[in-house]
Amino acid sequence: MKPTERYIVERYARDLHEFVSRTVVCREDAEEVVQDTLLRALRSLGTFDERRATLRTWLWRIAWHEVVRYMERKNRRPRLVEVDEGMMVAEAEEGEDERLTLLERAILRLGEEEQMLLQLRYTDGLSLKEIAYVTDAKATTLAVRLQRIRERLRDIMNKMKAE
Repeated sequence: MKPTERYIVERYARDLHEFVSRTVVCREDAEEVVQDTLLRALRSLGTFDERRATLRTWLWRIAWHEVVRYMERKNRRPRLVEVDEGMMVAEAEEGEDERLTLLERAILRLGEEEQMLLQLRYTDGLSLKEIAYVTDAKATTLAVRLQRIRERLRDIMNKMKAE
């Protein structure tokens, strides 16, 4: 059964806004990207195939492409506001705030797409299969890519500590 337009807007608008806002700096621009995402989704509702992806993943795919379009149009760098600390920081230990700040600063040194991939995986909790669907990539390639991004983050953090 196809979801209704009302259900999509009521159920997912807030989550989409949170997803987009982690990348799009300006609040008004983030709202515009979410609106574009919802409009595109509602126009394309007939193409939604629940055998290929969940509704949430399908919407994130559309949002991903809208964010990329926005970045290309505005030639802006994204920001990453939240990160799953469990990625590299253990349970609350002394100096954790310092490490989180260092991690956030290191993430900002990554490229736009690398930041967005981290968001999808660690902040939004998407599986590799879902990220592959969202980004039009292969899950195996993404697994390797995310591992390399994590290694690069460790290197960046180590260099920042040494400075």
